[in-house]
Amino acid sequence: MDQITIDVMKPKINPVYLDFEKIYEVPFPIYIHNMDFSNDSGRVDIHLLYHKRATFTCPCGKENLKVHSKLPRIWRGLDIAKYGCYIHLDVPRLICPECGVRTYQVPWARDHSHLTHLMEQNILTLSNYMPIGILAKFLGESENRVSNVLTHFAISPKVPATRGRKKRTSPVEKSAPKMVPAAEEE
Repeated sequence: MDQITIDVMKPKINPVYLDFEKIYEVPFPIYIHNMDFSNDSGRVDIHLLYHKRATFTCPCGKENLKVHSKLPRIWRGLDIAKYGCYIHLDVPRLICPECGVRTYQVPWARDHSHLTHLMEQNILTLSNYMPIGILAKFLGESENRVSNVLTHFAISPKVPATRGRKKRTSPVEKSAPKMVPAAEEE
């Protein structure tokens, strides 16, 4: 599209929104319409829109497809300070002459994922240092969602170590003589 079409389709928005568009790789014709900071619920809700006459590219590569319908979706992004970040978009469903009706693939998240790529990277990094239960509680997500990310990337989750419990040995093991290897002969 030429610059005049882009200027007409994309409204003038808050300059702060442009930074978030860069962070989450929001492509044209999608743009940030509004951001709600709620101190009470501890959330930042980023609402995305696209122009009514916008066209999109199918995952198969076919370009300039019109929107057939919308599918409301929410993704969890990285926290902003102490606020949980949630991205809202009515994802366009496209009519492709080759594939039929397909959902537009957003660049900031995997298909069928409720987490952004940045949040998934955060989970993968933190999973090296904490068990799933603690990690899920730390991030404010369910253990199931965290383990789904680890399973997708074929990483075995860390199992919490037993704390304060020694391995029990039977009385026979305690009294049995320890086997010492014989000295090597020269």
